[in-house]
Amino acid sequence: SPHEMKYVISTHCDLMVCMRLHACVFALSAQIPFLTVSFNDMHRGFLELVDMKNDEMVLGSTFSFYYLRRHFSRLLKEKEAVRAHLKQVSQTLTEQIHAQVNRMQSIVDAASA
Repeated sequence: SPHEMKYVISTHCDLMVCMRLHACVFALSAQIPFLTVSFNDMHRGFLELVDMKNDEMVLGSTFSFYYLRRHFSRLLKEKEAVRAHLKQVSQTLTEQIHAQVNRMQSIVDAASA
């Protein structure tokens, strides 16, 4: 389940390398610093949304052991700052989602009246 996955990630991971968008979302939700191996625009859009564009490795171009080691080292050094950033982004996105749901509910309620 999603709750179990978040629990496992938050209790057993210090960093993550993500190749799927859902892995990025789980890392954000668990506030675990992550790098993304990007191969499509969804990854790039997500990284822009969470202001982590510098944590993208484009498959085939920037992807190398050196790049991975350098970014992992940076993430480990800045882990608490990155976690604080992820917490803030997660809270902001949650608030935006709730506001959108409330707006949609208002529209449905108005249409039903």
